Amino acid sequence: LGRGRDWPLKSEYDFHQEAYWYATNFQTDGILTTTYAWFNEERRVRAMFFQIWTAIRSTTSLSPAVELQTAWNQHIDQFNKEAEATVKGVWHTSSLWVRAEAEKEIIDSTLTTLCISLGCVLIGVMTFTRSLALACIVMFTVACIVICLLFFMVMLMGWAIGAIE
Repeated sequence: LGRGRDWPLKSEYDFHQEAYWYATNFQTDGILTTTYAWFNEERRVRAMFFQIWTAIRSTTSLSPAVELQTAWNQHIDQFNKEAEATVKGVWHTSSLWVRAEAEKEIIDSTLTTLCISLGCVLIGVMTFTRSLALACIVMFTVACIVICLLFFMVMLMGWAIGAIE
């Protein structure tokens, strides 16, 4: 902190008083630090935020994003476990986490929808033909058509696949 004390503060210091003093007397990247902290009428900290930059791009694929989020979850959990009572309750968020969660849910729902569709094909053909062999052939054919269409759209045409598709 600005007075040469360790961060996070030990319990003998008034965290709220120290945070208010620091926020009103120092700048962060040329911006008054009160921009990153919210205080109530009694000058008690209601919330603070910190920006942290990592070497991972915000457009990274799902797997590295989930790995990074897991590492941050473990770090924050460990910090909260060992923190003084005055600074417990730290949490984190990132636009990368939001995108990764959305991407994961989209993939999961797409696979679920595909399984339901193929199951309906199987049941429908089984109901009308009473032939398991024919139902499996039709289901396999529909699955191949979907895969070939996906290959054509993504690989040959270079179309981006998003949430709507």
